[in-house]
Amino acid sequence: MLETLYQDALLLSFSSAGLMLGKNTTRECMKDDDMRLFLGNTLLYEIMPASHAEKNAAESAAGAVCSALENAGGGLPLIGCQQRLFDEKESLLSLIEAYADDNGYPPSGLCFGFGCLIMLLAGARRAKNGGYEIIRGEETVSLPVSEDILRAFSRYACDMSAESLSYAVLSDVELWGRDLREIEGLQEKMETVLRDLQLLGVHDVMVRAGRDAKFASGL
Repeated sequence: MLETLYQDALLLSFSSAGLMLGKNTTRECMKDDDMRLFLGNTLLYEIMPASHAEKNAAESAAGAVCSALENAGGGLPLIGCQQRLFDEKESLLSLIEAYADDNGYPPSGLCFGFGCLIMLLAGARRAKNGGYEIIRGEETVSLPVSEDILRAFSRYACDMSAESLSYAVLSDVELWGRDLREIEGLQEKMETVLRDLQLLGVHDVMVRAGRDAKFASGL
């Protein structure tokens, strides 16, 4: 279903970033002017074209998804969105690959979100209760993500070199079901995203990724 794909793709692009920026719900993210502009550009210039949907269907689905994420009930909790990204990884990776196939390079907004997911989970560590926990700002939190996934990310660290972290995560066939380095330009793009996140921080890289998504479209 197109609405489901668009919602999952938007969640990939901003849910991990939102957590890293201190947000708790999709509504909070949609009310942030910089995040809203980033999301709009990513949806309009990357997600919708890469879905290859008919224009009217794409516009209808996009409107419905944005309304749901911003609804007065609070939207969706960002912490609860992380497992869904892995549950729907095949469709999300196919969307990234479709954009890369169409344009010859990977999508900036979606890769930004992918990079934030990596940075959020890298270095997950065993908690006292036997599960895994991550560091979010000044607090330690548990994520409702399967132990197998968090165990895989516990092998990495967010302060690894961008080249090493990109290579290690993308080549983890057990985690993704395939070697993601096979997607044209993805390894190099993720190296850049991860390096920028380490040096510049989430907000500044997000703003740049939104501008790049629009610029790449030529519009």
